[in-house]
Amino acid sequence: MRFLLDQDVYALTAKFLKQSTYENFFQLKAIKIVFQQNQLLLIVVDIESEMIVQWIN
Repeated sequence: MRFLLDQDVYALTAKFLKQSTYENFFQLKAIKIVFQQNQLLLIVVDIESEMIVQWIN
């Protein structure tokens, strides 16, 4: 257990969003700032085609 606590472990946290949600809500300046400051990964998907539309680091 001590070994795990001493290691630098990075977890990948991704948020999957419908394209319409991204286009409406995530274009607000305040929301963009929060995601940039926290270095969150966004994956925008087209629900109907089940395809990734945009990958945002």
